[in-house]
Amino acid sequence: MGRYSDINRAEELLAAKNKLEAWRKLDGPAKKAAYKTSRLGLRTNIGRQVGYIKPFGTSANFWYETKVLAPPDDPATPNEENETSLITTLVSAIIGATGKRVLTATPTGANLIIKKAKKIEFAKVRVQASSGNSREATSRFTGNKYRQQEVKSVSCSFGMIGDENEQTAREAIRAALKTALPTAIISFTPQGFVG
Repeated sequence: MGRYSDINRAEELLAAKNKLEAWRKLDGPAKKAAYKTSRLGLRTNIGRQVGYIKPFGTSANFWYETKVLAPPDDPATPNEENETSLITTLVSAIIGATGKRVLTATPTGANLIIKKAKKIEFAKVRVQASSGNSREATSRFTGNKYRQQEVKSVSCSFGMIGDENEQTAREAIRAALKTALPTAIISFTPQGFVG
């Protein structure tokens, strides 16, 4: 038997359940449209550029060409969907001063092998940073109102410098990001298939 407080809310809960069932019956494109609407103002626009990644466990002269995170065109003029400081910080940690875990210029040297990346699962870092703000939002599942925290996130693939292992690279990236963004949530996806 339910709690007395739940019984008193039976009609309200039934209405929410019916809205949830209606959402579950939507097709894929309709669910994506609802998600996109719920994320308005919280998306992070990112640019892409050609980059070169040396996967962990490969030889020093083996690179893959792929698309990687690009710094904002004009960091001085952020817009609603372009979290320029977050993007710039991640680009610096991956491409900048901590070492070139992603090259943005074609690798040079003797006996290089460069392939276009297709279905490659590079190691990836994801950074989430809260703006400290919240806003009233409407659940796309039930239509109920709730407070939504404004959190921006950005991710980027990375490879190795020299012959370092993936754990060493993660620690260096985490240290660089935590220095610049002490309250950010940093997570990693390990390197998968590389063939």
